[in-house]
Amino acid sequence: MRTDQVTRPIAPAVTDRHARWPQVNDLVDEPVEPETPLSEIPSARSDVVDGPLPPIGDLWGRAELGPIPELRTSGVEPVAYPRGRTAPAATAAVVCGVASVPLTLALGIGGLLGILAIIMGVTAVRTIRRTPGMRGTPRALASIVIGTGSALVGLPILALALMVGSLL
Repeated sequence: MRTDQVTRPIAPAVTDRHARWPQVNDLVDEPVEPETPLSEIPSARSDVVDGPLPPIGDLWGRAELGPIPELRTSGVEPVAYPRGRTAPAATAAVVCGVASVPLTLALGIGGLLGILAIIMGVTAVRTIRRTPGMRGTPRALASIVIGTGSALVGLPILALALMVGSLL
């Protein structure tokens, strides 16, 4: 590929740490003298001592700590928080709402199920708000939204199907 500007290779960046790292010939395991003596390279921290990696079993100079202690639970059981009961009306509403979606295209029958899902969803929300510990509000709200969509699409289809059926 030809460019208008003359390009030249970019030298790899040599950081302070890279320059201080001891160079070793892996094939011979003999240390190689660095190009710059370590005493001439400025160090960011004075307490850092550079040298080769510790032996594998040394864990970075922490061999004196001893083995890792075994984890014991001392008989403490996890706390089980009581969960509230899900409102049955919320479950029934979401079942009607989900069933109304495919039935909407089948002559608009899903519109009637959508209205039923809306009614049961509102009933479930009221029951959940009045009863402490009862849950299922997201289910009830989802069924209201799905039922509204099915009713808006399915009821005109149902009305059209009934008009065409009465003409025949």
